[in-house]
Amino acid sequence: MTMKTMQHHPLSKQDEIIRQAYPILYRHGFHATGMDRLLQDSRISKRTLYKHFRSKEALIVATIQHYHQLSLQALEKAAAQHPGHPAEALLALFDLKKQAIESGDYWGCFAINAKLEYEGKHSGIEQACADFLSDLKAFVVGLCRKAGYRHPEDIGTQIMIQLEGVTVYGQVTHDASLATTAKEMVRKLLQDAVLH
Repeated sequence: MTMKTMQHHPLSKQDEIIRQAYPILYRHGFHATGMDRLLQDSRISKRTLYKHFRSKEALIVATIQHYHQLSLQALEKAAAQHPGHPAEALLALFDLKKQAIESGDYWGCFAINAKLEYEGKHSGIEQACADFLSDLKAFVVGLCRKAGYRHPEDIGTQIMIQLEGVTVYGQVTHDASLATTAKEMVRKLLQDAVLH
């Protein structure tokens, strides 16, 4: 469903809960956000929450999927600014990272944060995180294929390392220049990459 379509239809109660819970969990963390705080900050009643989600973990899975959708939409929009130039589209992904860090309202990758907190503890959460990273890599590799690089999987993996490195390091340091540095490293990588 496109964002344009979503704007023309009222949100379901389940979607409303997800959208209210998402920034609270993102800002404060998953284990650190108890159910009482989540209910208080979101103004969702306990009865309503449990009517739509059988547990806090089920809600977390849904918020990861929400982040997944938002992130890929943002990446697709950034890449679309460079039609016919997939190499430039790849570099534009780092501009998006820079903007996120510069916003001052940045807590890293929601999915990675969840993965770290629930490693070995909840298979549904781990799977939702894995799905996000898999789709992110597929998107990057797809741009590499479109650009005509001989080894798109290898190039895509190297770009993913840079993207996620900026995400994690940027979360710790809040230094947006990291995205610029990574962008220039990827620019050199793409310049040296062998085309078909």
